[in-house]
Amino acid sequence: MTMLPLRSYSTRPSRSDCVIDSSHPPRQARRARCIVRRRADVGRANRGNRSGGRDIPRPYGVLRTRANRRPCVGAAVNLFRQFTRKRRLELLFPSSRGTGGRSLPMTQLVFLHGPGAGACADAYHYQRLHFPGSVAPTLPGHLDGMRCPDVARYTEWVRGWLWAQGLNRDLVLVGYTLGASIALQYGLDYPDEVKGLVIMTVAARPKTREPGAYDMRLRAAEDPKVYEEWLQFQRRAMKFVGPGLRERLMERHREVGPLSQYHDLKTIDAFDVRDRIATLRPKLLLLRGMDDPGNPPEYEKEIHEAVPGSRYVKLDGAGHFPPTEIPERVNALIEEFVAGL
Repeated sequence: MTMLPLRSYSTRPSRSDCVIDSSHPPRQARRARCIVRRRADVGRANRGNRSGGRDIPRPYGVLRTRANRRPCVGAAVNLFRQFTRKRRLELLFPSSRGTGGRSLPMTQLVFLHGPGAGACADAYHYQRLHFPGSVAPTLPGHLDGMRCPDVARYTEWVRGWLWAQGLNRDLVLVGYTLGASIALQYGLDYPDEVKGLVIMTVAARPKTREPGAYDMRLRAAEDPKVYEEWLQFQRRAMKFVGPGLRERLMERHREVGPLSQYHDLKTIDAFDVRDRIATLRPKLLLLRGMDDPGNPPEYEKEIHEAVPGSRYVKLDGAGHFPPTEIPERVNALIEEFVAGL
C-alpha cells in the first residue's frame, strides 16, 4: 500500500481515483490522516492536467488533517458511519450496561412475541431496554400486514426480516407461545444461523385447550358483550404484569383484536415437531411460569426430556408471559445463557 501525503489538487477529485483502506478502524480514520490506496489505473484519468501530465492520485472527497481544524469528509466519514452501523447490528452488548462489566459473546438477541401480552413486540419492553442492540419484530397480521397460515411460514417471514437487516448468524431467539414455536422451527430448520433458544409456554406437539377457547374469540369479533369478556380474559392472563405496561398491552389487544388471536391459537395447536425435536442442535433453555392462570400441561418438560443438554427452569411468581411478568429474573437468565454459549 502506498502512503500518500494529503494535499490539494488542481482538478476535481473522482470517486474512482482511490478508496479508503477498510482494514483501518474508524478511530484511526478520524485521526490526523486518512489512509488511501491508489488504484492501478488512477493516473490515466489525470493526463493533461496542470501537473504537466504527471500521474497524481486524487482522493475521493476533500481529505484534511485535524491539525488545520478541517473535518475529514467523504469516504472516510462514510466508512466510519458504516462501521458503527455494522457494530450496532453485530454487537449485542456495546457497553457493559446490565452485564456487571463482563465481556459477553457476540450474539444477536431476537425476541418473538405470541398472541398474548399485547400480541406485538411491545411485550418485550423490558428486554429491549435491558439488551441494547436486540431486535423484536411484530409479526405480520398483528397491528399490520397479512397473517401467515402456519408456524413454518412465520419462520420464513422472520428469517427474511432478519436477513434484510444483515442478521443471519449467531442468533439467540427468545419467544413465548407462537414466538417460541417459531424459534423452535427456526432452530430446527436453520441450525447454522442459530446459536441458542430461550423459549417458554411452548409445546412440540398440538396443545389441548379448554372447551370454547376458539369459539369465544370468534364471537368476540361480532358481539360487543363477548368482546368485553375477551378483554377481561386478557387482563386476568396478565395479572402478574406491572400496571403501566399492562394497560399499554391491553390497548394493543384492542388494536390487534380477537380474530388475530383465534388464528394464532389455531396455528400454535397445529404445530408438531415431535419427530424432529431430538435433533435440535442449538443450545436450549426452557422456562415455565409456575403460576399460569390457565394451568397448562407441562409441555416444556417434554421438550427438555427429548433434547439432550437442554436446561429447564421453573419460575415462581410468573404465569403465561415471564418476560413481561418478572423481567429482572428472565433478563438475568438470558444473560447467563448467552454468556455460556
